[in-house]
Amino acid sequence: MTEEMPKLEYCQKMNRKLIIAVTSAVVLLAVCILVWFATAEGGPVLLSPPYFRLKNMYGEPFNHGWGIDLPGYGPTLRFSDVQAHTLKPANVSHSDGHMKLEDGRIAFYADGGGRCLEAIKAAENSALNANICSDSELQKWEVEGEGMVMLVGYSLCLSVGSNETQSAAGPWARRDLLIRLCDGGIDQIWEMVV
Repeated sequence: MTEEMPKLEYCQKMNRKLIIAVTSAVVLLAVCILVWFATAEGGPVLLSPPYFRLKNMYGEPFNHGWGIDLPGYGPTLRFSDVQAHTLKPANVSHSDGHMKLEDGRIAFYADGGGRCLEAIKAAENSALNANICSDSELQKWEVEGEGMVMLVGYSLCLSVGSNETQSAAGPWARRDLLIRLCDGGIDQIWEMVV
């Protein structure tokens, strides 16, 4: 019995040391993760400018944010029913998501070169197309307040649809893009990244 007692004490000491070592490793890992989160930049490196980004994440599932996007890609690219889409990372093709406010119009670049964002009609919940740039009043936009993009002459603002309009778009997500009465909601406040 005297020989077993030192073995038991030895095992207990080793278990305590193991518990202390594991606990220390977990605490160190937690501190490293907190430091990483505190110093990390907000999300992945996104597509190169110019583009529009909704200021609020508004439920975008990849934490990239919502941008304005031409639907489809390559041979399936369309200039009708322009959509809100997950902003793509810089390391994937994104030539369908470049545009900027220029001379009162939202002009597309790259795949949409020569086209401008146009409301189908000046009415609540109207969809948008990317038609050939023209003097149409339905292509005239201005930025009001903190970033509401308003159809000139109307109280209608560029808005991202609710999560009920969300669906898959390849590996990303898309939502309807429409114009609604301007109310300054999180679905209407944009920033132009240039």
